[in-house]
Amino acid sequence: MHLMHICQLRLGKKCRSCGRRSKILGLFCCLICACAVLLIYMWQQNSKREIFNPYEPRILLWWTDTNEPLFYRNIYCGYYTCTVTNDRLRLKEAKVILFDGISFDVLDMPLPRYAFQLWALLYDRSPANRTILFFSELLRYFNYTSTFSRYSDFPLTLHTLSNVADLVNPLFLRRSEDKSEISVLFMENNCNTMSSRENYVRELMSYVPVYSCGSCLRNRDATRFRHEIDVVRFMSIYRFTLVLEDATCSDYISSRYWQALTAGSVPIYYGSPTIRDWQPHNRSALYISDFHSVKDLADLIEQLSENETAYNEYLRHKLNSKVPITNQRLLDALVWQRDLDIPGIRLQFEKQLCMAINSDGKPKSKVANSTQFDCPLKQPQPATLKNSTENEIYWKHRFSLDRCAARILDQLWQRNAPYTKANFEYQLAELAGWGACQSYFRK
Repeated sequence: MHLMHICQLRLGKKCRSCGRRSKILGLFCCLICACAVLLIYMWQQNSKREIFNPYEPRILLWWTDTNEPLFYRNIYCGYYTCTVTNDRLRLKEAKVILFDGISFDVLDMPLPRYAFQLWALLYDRSPANRTILFFSELLRYFNYTSTFSRYSDFPLTLHTLSNVADLVNPLFLRRSEDKSEISVLFMENNCNTMSSRENYVRELMSYVPVYSCGSCLRNRDATRFRHEIDVVRFMSIYRFTLVLEDATCSDYISSRYWQALTAGSVPIYYGSPTIRDWQPHNRSALYISDFHSVKDLADLIEQLSENETAYNEYLRHKLNSKVPITNQRLLDALVWQRDLDIPGIRLQFEKQLCMAINSDGKPKSKVANSTQFDCPLKQPQPATLKNSTENEIYWKHRFSLDRCAARILDQLWQRNAPYTKANFEYQLAELAGWGACQSYFRK
């Protein structure tokens, strides 16, 4: 009996030990099962979000001035539908946030940014008006861009060419005897430019007569034009038109270049280093970068003004009716622009984005880079006897301020949380020392 009692006690202890182990094992199994169920649920929910339904509109939200009237509209891209709005209450649902560079406000950003959202930037104006975009710290937060650069997702390189047919149409072409005795026309209003074009024109005026009717270096009464066609008609009186861009950026071509070509007035051009990629033919313009000095250019202007045969070589796009344009790159771009056939830059941008985010079922995760707003931080200037001006100090200061701002925005946007003007200026002060960048919002 005693031996039996001892055996029962030992067996009982083993059973209780086994029971405790079983409970621990059971709890561990339950934990594993719960984790597995949670992972499966999360995977299913994620899969549902990635399932593409072409009949379910995706929201494109314009992040513009809050004073703009509220609007909703649908755009249709084949089987796909997108809803375009500026209703900020739909931020959490919006697939793409659209920014217009003209009204872009660094103090008014849609933060926090949701992981599924794409940012898209539209900017069709002079780079000199939005110099903060020169910095890659800012540009890389956008997924899609539509700018003047050919490397933009939706290039606007030729959007300043308003009428392709008029480019080759000899309608505005005047006979030599109907041209003005003054050969060169200059009609710009801005004399505070990154390219310091005013220096070059001022020196050219000392060699040849220049008819200047804009606010910059004006020596004639200003002429008012109601329509672009009136500008072109006025240009057609002059053999040459000075076209010096206010900023030097790859593929940035202002309307003045195309207006001069349309008018049959040879452009004297300075600006985009890639301009020859877009000229109608090999002798479409006189390019300032080809001349060692202003005097060399002035000498050629006088020679061409006296030699009609040599001058007409620059008007091949008007005089050669069989092959007016020999540049295949330009022809291909014009065909693409014609096929797009959507009135208005904004409407084009919306439809292009709708197609981009729907065509493959999933939106592509892209990151913009400096080639999509290709402007050197040190802006080159045409060679003159006097290369520097008081404006150069202004632009150096402007770039210094924008560099500070871009770095701070990079830090703030990485935190992905709303911020105020006070937050922003405090960060500027920490980065550059008190007062160094304080004038950013007082320009």
